[in-house]
Amino acid sequence: MDPLVPPLKLPLQPPAVSAECLESVRLAFPGAALQEIATRRFRSITGKMRFDSGLTSLISDPATGLRILLDHAKLEARMLSAPTLPAMPGMPAMPAIPIPPVPSLSAATQVLNLGKSMVEGLEAEGMRYIFAALDPLKPPSIASWEIWTSVKFQLPILTRIVGSFGERVNLCKCSEVHPPEALFQIPAGYRVIPPEVPPLPHVPGPSAMPSAPALPSAPTIPSLPAMPSAPALPSAPTMPSLPAMPSAPALPSAPTISSLPAMPSAPALPSTPAIPSLPAMPNAPSLPALPTIPKPGLKNS
Repeated sequence: MDPLVPPLKLPLQPPAVSAECLESVRLAFPGAALQEIATRRFRSITGKMRFDSGLTSLISDPATGLRILLDHAKLEARMLSAPTLPAMPGMPAMPAIPIPPVPSLSAATQVLNLGKSMVEGLEAEGMRYIFAALDPLKPPSIASWEIWTSVKFQLPILTRIVGSFGERVNLCKCSEVHPPEALFQIPAGYRVIPPEVPPLPHVPGPSAMPSAPALPSAPTIPSLPAMPSAPALPSAPTMPSLPAMPSAPALPSAPTISSLPAMPSAPALPSTPAIPSLPAMPNAPSLPALPTIPKPGLKNS
């Protein structure tokens, strides 16, 4: 939300409205004549807006961000990209006469609440913003900005801007009229022009990439002075050698045990007397031979 929009209590759904406006501009030039341009504004029950000025019309849909610029002389409908900032009340996105933009609020900006008043037969709330010069030698293009907003229609009905360019006044007469839906659509026979897409920045290829600047060499760190060598430690005093220990006395050798006397050998036993051999036995007499017994023969039949 723009910081300059008055803090009004908006209804849930603003009513449809039709406004007949007259824009008057007097430039700060010697002999400059007053310029007046009639404009019209429409708002549908769904919130779509249309601003007519001369042979051009601007249609916008806050719900989708769609904006269409109609050129009734060329029968063209140019699709516009969504604005980066919302249009300020009383300052249409397509003014009939170029006016410097209202500066943003700062700590030096004075904000005055003008209260409520009747403007064109409608109750309105007024706010005034006074912009201080940031440069003493250069006055601001917009010195003060005053706006009166209808409480019923939530639409600016009186806007006054004063600055180094001169003075601009926009006065509207509002009525609760439901505009036809065709006012917020592209008329038949108009050539539709897509929105202009800004060219992408050229990205150089890998071969065309500029070489990275050489990094500055690190400053040489001065070498540290040589550390003095540590003083030699005094050698340890020589320990006196211990006196030689006397050798132990030799132990006496064990007495030699004399060998035992030889035992006498046992006397030899007497040999056994020889037994006389027995006399030879006489041979037995031989027996006479038995007579031969004849075998009985078989008789012939």
